[in-house]
This record gives sequence, C-alpha cells and structure tokens, in this order.
Amino acid sequence: MSESYRESASADGLRVLFCIGVMPAFFELEPVRVGSTAQAIVAAFEDLGGRFGLRVLGTMDDDRLMVGSSATWPWTCYILADAPSLEAVAAVCNVV
Repeated sequence: MSESYRESASADGLRVLFCIGVMPAFFELEPVRVGSTAQAIVAAFEDLGGRFGLRVLGTMDDDRLMVGSSATWPWTCYILADAPSLEAVAAVCNVV
C-alpha cells in the first residue's frame, strides 16, 4: 500500500497551504486579454513538482463562497503541498 499523505512529509520538509487570490486588476482587464491571462496563470502553476520539488496533495477552487476578487480570506483557490524547503515555498509564491 502506498504511503499516506499524513506520513509523506519528510522531517526536513514543510507541509504548506498556498492561498491564492484573484486581484481586482484581473476583472478590470479588457475582455480580449482575459483568455491569455488565464492561460498564463495555468502555465505558471504547471509542474510544481518538477520545477520546485513540491508534492501537491490537493487543490480546491472555491467558486461557491468566493466569486470575484479576493484580497483576503476567503481566497479564490488553495493548493496543499509538501515542499522540500522554505526556499521552494518562496519560489512558488513568486510565480505570479
């Protein structure tokens, strides 16, 4: 049986919850720019394991409680992950 997510974080790694908000500027974009901006966001978060060593445990897109811009809780979406280091966490935070 594969290891449980509860047992997978290494002693020197970090379990982190990335909380992601969509800022008002996104909603102020001209309609022609929304598609390319959304594609850039998807590309920015592709292959977090290969690029930063993260093991993504789960994601949640909160489109029920949070619709529109979110400068604070509740956030638009979340990523729960095991990270190898604080430096890796900072690198992911600097993606967008």
